[in-house]
Amino acid sequence: MAYPKTPKTAHGELPQAGYIRLTKVLEVVPFSGATLARRVQDGAFPAPVKLGPRLNAWRVDDVRKWIAEQGIEQHAEQV
Repeated sequence: MAYPKTPKTAHGELPQAGYIRLTKVLEVVPFSGATLARRVQDGAFPAPVKLGPRLNAWRVDDVRKWIAEQGIEQHAEQV
């Protein structure tokens, strides 16, 4: 399966597949944790998956798809 170009951040890149925690999501999205929570609640951002009693994480594929839909990758390449 071919993956879209990996979004780069000041702290690194998204992994090719798997799950990422909140801190990593906040490195690659252009808003705060509070805004992320509102967008998840409104359905404007993918919801995390509950992996354990106190463990939530986002599927990397869901975050990549959201990034591609927003055109963030293209803007980041121009900077």
